[in-house]
Amino acid sequence: MQILIFGVGKIYQENKKHISESERIIAFLDNDPTLWETEIDNIIVRNPGDILEIAYDKIILMSDYAPEMRKQLLSLGCKEEDIVHYTEYLNGKEAGKLQIFLSNEKPNSQKGKVLIISDTLGYHGGALAAVYAAQVLRIHEYNVMIAAPDSDSVFIEEMKKSGIGFILYRNLAHIKKEELVWINDFQYIIVNTLPMICCATEIAKNRKVILWLHESPNVYRSMQYWDEKIEEGIASDKLKIYAVSSIAKKNFIQKYPNKEIRLLPYGIPQECRYQIINKNKKLVFAIIGALSEQKGQDIFLDAAEQVNADGKQGEFWIIGKRTKSSYGKSIEERARRNPNVHIIGELTRAEMIRHYQKIDVLIVASREETMSIVATEAMMQGKVCIVSNIAGMADYIKDYHNGLLFETENSDELSKRILWCMENIERFQEIGKEAKLTYEQNFSMGAFGKRLEAIIGGDL
Repeated sequence: MQILIFGVGKIYQENKKHISESERIIAFLDNDPTLWETEIDNIIVRNPGDILEIAYDKIILMSDYAPEMRKQLLSLGCKEEDIVHYTEYLNGKEAGKLQIFLSNEKPNSQKGKVLIISDTLGYHGGALAAVYAAQVLRIHEYNVMIAAPDSDSVFIEEMKKSGIGFILYRNLAHIKKEELVWINDFQYIIVNTLPMICCATEIAKNRKVILWLHESPNVYRSMQYWDEKIEEGIASDKLKIYAVSSIAKKNFIQKYPNKEIRLLPYGIPQECRYQIINKNKKLVFAIIGALSEQKGQDIFLDAAEQVNADGKQGEFWIIGKRTKSSYGKSIEERARRNPNVHIIGELTRAEMIRHYQKIDVLIVASREETMSIVATEAMMQGKVCIVSNIAGMADYIKDYHNGLLFETENSDELSKRILWCMENIERFQEIGKEAKLTYEQNFSMGAFGKRLEAIIGGDL
């Protein structure tokens, strides 16, 4: 096959190893005039305006500007079917390759088999929500498996112990009709997270399916390339859509106002039943999540530095996956300069449960957060939480009653909430008791199970 690669930047450099020798790159295209007629990897870079002079089979778009590139190519006379997004192209090469990881427990299938399809699995909110849904359905006597394009191997091994089986299928996000035969073994299908929406719409062409959304606006922006396909697909009566929070629902409606969407808050298991308050040493304040601007570790550090400047001492933990981004590197550099800040890195569920016992106050400093599983977990354990008012969890928090709120991106206000905690430790038990009650009423597995089983019975 003769292919053209449009885009020679970071995405190409990261993915060129996946292009086989049988796929001959006959030229690169790029909109940077300084690259035209130069060579990269011994292959010439051409002006996209020359496209009609080149014989090719496919054009692979390797850029975050793929939507604009496609419009450009169509305006130059290229055929829609010859233009392919790099994720569809590379993952499509793995079509038909299915990996199955059976659970460590005997399946219970009295009420039928459920398949939960999710985005890449790991120790993050969307994946954990899928696992908790699977766990609660097992309690209700369903046999459940989770399918995803990829996964952290440690995550699968840990979660298999709870009786859940896993399927990995690289091309799942953009799966085609002929690849869907294996899902016929399941009576009920739930598709989890926006990146899997094209999978949900493909399934909905032939059978009922539920789509469960959690995403912030930035994820919708990343899916812009498939807007027309999504708009057409979600019109199906066989597709029922739910959001994890009012904010997640609003985000969907802003993008797709013509499709009905209802609420389905998640539930989490009771994994720890006690709280330890460090009255005789520094309070431990923690932020949990992969290092990213969205999670707001910089806001957390700003507040920590302001607290230290006021002469108060606390420990500030940053827990979550390290990244190679410039943002991640800057957070680590700042943390190293502050002796009261500790970067712990990503933890397994078992490790996270142990660390919760040492955390006194959980902080959610996110700039965008439709919900917050870590805040829910902390409230379950009677912890005090300080939450950005932009987060979906803010809907469930009454300031100074079952938690504390602060204005998003306002590190000065966050530092004042931290100082309040340092000066009012005697209030922790009272606030923690109300936080736990909030969990029990809204996010317990019992409440979640009732909601989920009612939806399965009604929509599937």
